[in-house]
Amino acid sequence: MKALILDAPRALRLDEVPDPVATGNTVLVRVHAAGVSESDVWGYQNPTADPVDVLGQEIAGTVVGGDMDGVRVVVNPMVTCGECAACLSGRTNLCTERRMMASLPQSSGLAEFVAVPRSNILELPSDVPFPTACLIEPLARGWHVSRMSRRAFPRGRVGLVIGTCAVGLGAKLALQAQGIENVTCVEDNAEVTAEYDIIIDVVSSDASRALASGCVAAGGVIGLAGLASGAGGLDLGRLSAREVTVMCTTAYTSQDFHDTAQAVFDGRLGPLDWVDVRPLADGPAVFEELAAGRASVPRVVLTPSVA
Repeated sequence: MKALILDAPRALRLDEVPDPVATGNTVLVRVHAAGVSESDVWGYQNPTADPVDVLGQEIAGTVVGGDMDGVRVVVNPMVTCGECAACLSGRTNLCTERRMMASLPQSSGLAEFVAVPRSNILELPSDVPFPTACLIEPLARGWHVSRMSRRAFPRGRVGLVIGTCAVGLGAKLALQAQGIENVTCVEDNAEVTAEYDIIIDVVSSDASRALASGCVAAGGVIGLAGLASGAGGLDLGRLSAREVTVMCTTAYTSQDFHDTAQAVFDGRLGPLDWVDVRPLADGPAVFEELAAGRASVPRVVLTPSVA
């Protein structure tokens, strides 16, 4: 099969690799669409000593073979142990064995086929396009941080999201779907003078944390979503004086993924038409564009040209 292979930093090529094989509790999925996430772009520029050869974790396609042959599915790429206290209590995002499928052999999405744990697929309705289904994973991240922030301040009525990437738009849509209609979405260099009950920061920069600290209302919540180094920008004196809750997260639960998917299936998150669909062969150019900050839309989705 064809797959995008990462050889070195910013060195991506489309090449032939062995087809994955479904064994045990896995199924084979023919990839019809795969989103290019922010973590993919980071990995493209900063591969580890043992790099992921094939990137991609936002996957939708059809099952090949077995009793689900031909079924349209979307993939939850978060793999957990299913046995620890966190998993058994539904807090799968806190599983100490948690990992993304792109770190597993034969399970990265920027290829024609992937081998997927059967428990990680969700049937996709016929009226939901594959590129739209790829948005469920980043939307679930926004859904989770929105849900946790609202739980910390259920009386909150006005929200601000810092970051206009797919996760940021997902957080905005999730807040609205969860009952907060008045939500503004800005970049971290915006000038904001109003105060907000709930602020969700998906940028994780010094500037975004400073913006959140400066415009959160008394008794409000700041939800910090995503991996970040340090805590620069947080005004702890102001946050303490105003009794602000700071909530940090970087993942989502299996239930969040299912709830987000159902919201997409029901149309509760709107048209989700902010996707640029490109062929898999354009992958190297797409990654270079995204690494250079030249994205024209929040999410680019690549489609392998398979029958």
